[in-house]
Amino acid sequence: MRIEIELELTHAIHFHKAVLAALISLKNKDKECLRKIKAHKKLIKKYKTALKELK
Repeated sequence: MRIEIELELTHAIHFHKAVLAALISLKNKDKECLRKIKAHKKLIKKYKTALKELK
């Protein structure tokens, strides 16, 4: 069970990093895009913290 949770968290981290990279690579960043970048950074941090606590 624990390994499955670790896998899910790792998958979520990689997914949000990919989305973050795509958002950062956009040429024209409007207010909404900047908000999404901030949100994805927060989620990555949250998932990394949860992964550390799990281990």
